[in-house]
Amino acid sequence: MSKLTIMMPCYNAEPYLKDTIDSLKAQGDFPWELVVVDDGSTDRSIAVISEQLPQAKILKGSHQGIGRALNLALPHAESPYFAWIDADDLWAPGKLKTQFQGLRDNPGWDGCFVSVEQFYHQPQPGSKPPAADGKHRGALLIKREAFERVGPFREDIKIGEFVDWCARAHTAGLHLGVLPQKLYRRRIHETNTMKSDTTDKRDYLKVLKAHLDRKRRQGS
Repeated sequence: MSKLTIMMPCYNAEPYLKDTIDSLKAQGDFPWELVVVDDGSTDRSIAVISEQLPQAKILKGSHQGIGRALNLALPHAESPYFAWIDADDLWAPGKLKTQFQGLRDNPGWDGCFVSVEQFYHQPQPGSKPPAADGKHRGALLIKREAFERVGPFREDIKIGEFVDWCARAHTAGLHLGVLPQKLYRRRIHETNTMKSDTTDKRDYLKVLKAHLDRKRRQGS
């Protein structure tokens, strides 16, 4: 059975971490390691991780953006498969089993996504969580060699680093399948990055410009 490295950036996620780690433990008999990048937490996040999963590798980040935190984990990943989870989100039971089966059934795939289901941290009666748009980093399982063909995440933007990485993966010719099962559960709460008024959405314009520049170079 293939070994897997799960990488998790963490910043002040104490209220969610027990559930997150429990969702990893519930994946069944898959050999995995967890690499955590503590990106400057001021709560008990790291204490909770150490209590729940003493064997986790814990690295110190510098709160310089999610791309930087994600890249700090990469040199410490020792497995032939990579996956990610945000510290406030969940893997539904059967996620890994479904994805590894998807890769076995589709030998031409370099990796595969599952679909994403969003849920409110605080239940909101009568309100349905919005549908999840696009592809989420936490929903991807990928072969290490395929990820390395694309390279690390951008560090000069605060948001959109995974949109940028997916665009580069497409340019590099990766085949990333999409499975219909909703097995990545994204938690909606008041401190989500995209809900913050201080998040500069202009980073998406930088991502778009970089993608168009690559297409022009390819065309020439």
